[in-house]
Amino acid sequence: MPKVLLIEPPPTNKFGNLRTLGSIGTFKADMAWPPLELMIISGFLKKHNISSEIFDGVTLKASFDDVKNIIKELQPELVVFTTSTPTIYHDIKIADIAKSVSPKIKTLAIGTHVMAEPEDTLSLTSNLDACCISESEPVVLNLVKSGFDFKNTPGLFYKEAGALKKNKPEPEVTDLDIFGFPPTTRSH
Repeated sequence: MPKVLLIEPPPTNKFGNLRTLGSIGTFKADMAWPPLELMIISGFLKKHNISSEIFDGVTLKASFDDVKNIIKELQPELVVFTTSTPTIYHDIKIADIAKSVSPKIKTLAIGTHVMAEPEDTLSLTSNLDACCISESEPVVLNLVKSGFDFKNTPGLFYKEAGALKKNKPEPEVTDLDIFGFPPTTRSH
């Protein structure tokens, strides 16, 4: 059972979406980029002996039912999902699905949209626990290592007793070698 499930949400159309690398939105051809940001997070977690799985909804042309099934199967403690401005209303459903499987699952949105608009993003659903407002790799690692203590994890904008809270940013990463290598294989 992985501690962390990293999700690239299902596509919004038959061609897929690009949520990272500039978040240009909808593809105009049937193609898929690997979810590089999620792969780097997974490799960084592995380097620190923390188990994770990646579910690439775009490449698999998955549905939200597929997302629900993988969350049920893996029972993660934390669900992290990517977002972009053109797909935010679609992607936010991941938090709703995770909490429908188990209200104990922590939910975290990452991406440039949530970095720019964390308050707005958190207001979209009561099921989203936090938004990452710094580089996601160290934030996810520190969140897991803290036992999912949102209050003491730098780089988060989160909800506490209905109020929105903002932590100090995570220090800027200046040595990219700390991340190690993303995994080359995934089971989902």
